[in-house]
Amino acid sequence: MDDDQAQLKADFQRAVHAVFNKGKNAQELSEQADGKGDRARAYYKAWAELLKLYAQPKNFLRGSALNIMPPMLALQLADMCDYLGRGKIPEPVADCAAPGNLVGPDEERDIRRAVAYVLAAKNGLIDDASPVKTVTTLFGCKDRKSVQGWVLKYQAEIGSADKKTASEIEAQMRAAGKNYSLAGRSQNSISRRSDKNRRD
Repeated sequence: MDDDQAQLKADFQRAVHAVFNKGKNAQELSEQADGKGDRARAYYKAWAELLKLYAQPKNFLRGSALNIMPPMLALQLADMCDYLGRGKIPEPVADCAAPGNLVGPDEERDIRRAVAYVLAAKNGLIDDASPVKTVTTLFGCKDRKSVQGWVLKYQAEIGSADKKTASEIEAQMRAAGKNYSLAGRSQNSISRRSDKNRRD
């Protein structure tokens, strides 16, 4: 086992424990309304992290999975899927609903690509004197305030971490703008955006 696989194994085990612990916490405190949504969302965020680690290519370098999903967790996921397959929303999923104009993972990916473009232009990597205006137009935003808000929110995370070339950044931004402007923010539109990103 090389260093990368050893790190993945350690990360995977931590993620397994997180799912167990957060699920147990949500179940034990299920009768307490205060914080119920936060606990449910933490549980599913832990699930997302675990599944992403499991699906990493380096987990399957030898043809079979280096890290195996514990049967008890697989049964938990199967039980939730069984409810959804019958058209019934299980309580832990329903508890995840939160108020506000929330951003899904696919929409956030589009937004981050817009911010990467604005930052690249401001740093002189891309020749665009008005990158916020460019993004506002391509993303179909009502005004520049939305784009300026995205930059304020994500610039610290993106910063100099994006090592793509100028042409890659611009191409991704334009593709993201097309997705965003066509998709909008309805549930059906978010699903369409997800399908598009999986194809790209």
